[in-house]
Amino acid sequence: MPFVQIMFESSTIGTTSDLDGNFEISNTRGLITLSFRSVGYKTKVMTVKPGKSTELFVVMEPEVYALED
Repeated sequence: MPFVQIMFESSTIGTTSDLDGNFEISNTRGLITLSFRSVGYKTKVMTVKPGKSTELFVVMEPEVYALED
């Protein structure tokens, strides 16, 4: 999914996914918690242990809003 904002939880450091949904965050050690945000979707939070190359499969759920008359 393109243009998803990926941030270190409780931080202003992050990146955005490219047109193919790929992203890269480097120089991390130990367990990290990442939050994934995109307009119209619920925020997804994942804790991962980075390695030389860690591949993540993230499913974004649509945010459903009910309109009132």
